[in-house]
Amino acid sequence: MQTNTGIHIGKNSRDIEEYGTSAFPAAAYEVCLRKTPLGFYDAHWHNRLHIMRALPGSSIRVTTDTKHYDLHDADAIFLNNGTLHSVYPVQSRESIFQIILFDRRLISSFSGSGIERDLVLPMSSFNEILLRADNVAHADMLTHIQKGFSAFFSPAPTHEMAFCVEMMTLWRILVDGNFFEPSFAAPLGSDRAKAMLSFISNRYNSDLTLDEITGAANICRSQGSKYFKDYVGKTIFEYLLHYRIEKSIDLLMKTDHTISHIAYETGFCSASHYIERFKQVIGCSPGDYRNRA
Repeated sequence: MQTNTGIHIGKNSRDIEEYGTSAFPAAAYEVCLRKTPLGFYDAHWHNRLHIMRALPGSSIRVTTDTKHYDLHDADAIFLNNGTLHSVYPVQSRESIFQIILFDRRLISSFSGSGIERDLVLPMSSFNEILLRADNVAHADMLTHIQKGFSAFFSPAPTHEMAFCVEMMTLWRILVDGNFFEPSFAAPLGSDRAKAMLSFISNRYNSDLTLDEITGAANICRSQGSKYFKDYVGKTIFEYLLHYRIEKSIDLLMKTDHTISHIAYETGFCSASHYIERFKQVIGCSPGDYRNRA
């Protein structure tokens, strides 16, 4: 089983973790938030259907746009393509959860099929579907999520087929049970927050101003700051600091660059400022973090 210790964010603040192959566009992994660089996953989105399931004995808090969901002990949430979300631990509980990502083509039989036309595309405007382990009506769907996760890692030569069967069955139950909400346009605030997140991910190593970041969404600084806080859950500069720190950790672990080089490479004005901020967020110096790894 693949254990993931951090989401790799690329352009547009989308997760660019490997999604398998073009022939099988799916991924599954288990995450322990405590072992990720920041201890949480900041706001981002995927270009795949996305399932998160808390393991028994674990809890996570998932935010989607302006909503908050606490998942406990085998609860799950199913997110649509492009749904902006963050993941945080809940109090002192363990925070281990499973992730499944897959392209909707895997449940469409083939491109242009009647299944795709009538049962997949018309249902593809939802944001999220919450599944509770203590709700009897959700039991079958949670079972198929777990079976799909297990099938992904099965050594059987038919494991890809088994995974697709489980995801298709999950989708069928959701359709039959009318779990998909009517189609609504994405919230304007979410789109504006994404525009600012995309700008930051492309320009984080530059000296950014508030006007530049909010201007990426074509709104004024006060309005932009409000949208960002509402949909991302923190201020623009809090997010920017965490983004830069996470990018710097990637360089600390994968290169032998000096601390000064990494500081300037990730947008900090000096090595001393970088070290101070790193200690503030991570709890130790960049050099100590590198040596402990």
